[in-house]
Amino acid sequence: MEDFSDQINDLIINSIPEVSTLISAGIMKDGEIKYLGFHGGIPELNIYNCDKMLFDLASVTKVAVTSMLVMKLLDAGRIALEDNLKSLGMDIDNISGLTLRSLITHTSGIGNFPLHLYGRSKSDYLRIISILARDSVMYKKEVYSDINYILLGFVLENIYEKPLDLIAEQELFRPLSLKNTFFNPANHEMTAPTEVDAARGLIHGTVHDEKAYGLGGVAGHAGLFSNVNDILNYFNAFINYKIISRNTFDLMVKPQNEYLGGIFANGWMVKLPRKRHVSESFGYSYFMGDYSDYYTIGHTGFTGTSVCIDYKNKIIAVLLTNRVYPSRSNDSILRFRRLFHNTVFKNLLT
Repeated sequence: MEDFSDQINDLIINSIPEVSTLISAGIMKDGEIKYLGFHGGIPELNIYNCDKMLFDLASVTKVAVTSMLVMKLLDAGRIALEDNLKSLGMDIDNISGLTLRSLITHTSGIGNFPLHLYGRSKSDYLRIISILARDSVMYKKEVYSDINYILLGFVLENIYEKPLDLIAEQELFRPLSLKNTFFNPANHEMTAPTEVDAARGLIHGTVHDEKAYGLGGVAGHAGLFSNVNDILNYFNAFINYKIISRNTFDLMVKPQNEYLGGIFANGWMVKLPRKRHVSESFGYSYFMGDYSDYYTIGHTGFTGTSVCIDYKNKIIAVLLTNRVYPSRSNDSILRFRRLFHNTVFKNLLT
């Protein structure tokens, strides 16, 4: 039988460049590295993958930074999830009554909207969100929305009285000695390019997400850059209760929206048995594949990134790609993620 590492290598190598020009992957079990691979290149840009390559994590920012900081505050006794935004210093029409719980679980009732087309600042975004939230009703349905996490980012900045990137550095990354995880990376040469955009040209070293770009590259829903090694070590610390306590960890990964046929815990997507009635977000968890156990958690990023964690069996799978280069129209990452996680869990769940 083919060696596990060879299986992963073959899958990745045979998927370049159709799935993505650059693919980095890392797999850990019981704190031990089972696979590290850095494949692909972009010869026309003289870029070749390596262990130092930074990827735009896109929405993986939501679980790596924003929901993690919320749960740290909960762990410290500084907030409760039913706190509304008014009680946390954000007394804004139609927004002040929203709770942290409704935002972190995507049950605020506010859908997605291209904020960047109508504003380029925090005040602009809040003005637009206030209008969008006028008819929103909490806890009636699960709708995955960046706006929930943009608001959480603003709340965190209010509580800590400093920018979100500085909060993340001081509260999360520096205590764990992560050297390659940050917003707005200084070394653009070691970042994976993303899209060739009609307005911005080649996006290389700056955030791909338009709404985060409108906020200067730092937002609660997107903007974080990192590499495979840092992300593996970060989430290994997470599942070993080095970021939040075990009780708070258990709460963070516990499904919150099953009454709505949903998949979200406090930030994480959770693989759950299918029910007769499911939310419109239910299919987002399919990326975890067929062999992963129920209650495996994970999250994806639009740029082609993902993290998938079976915390009971101490398995962490990190997949970082730039599948949006040169165009976001390439969606073959959807099938590739399923095949990747099938290979991981079929081999490691023994």
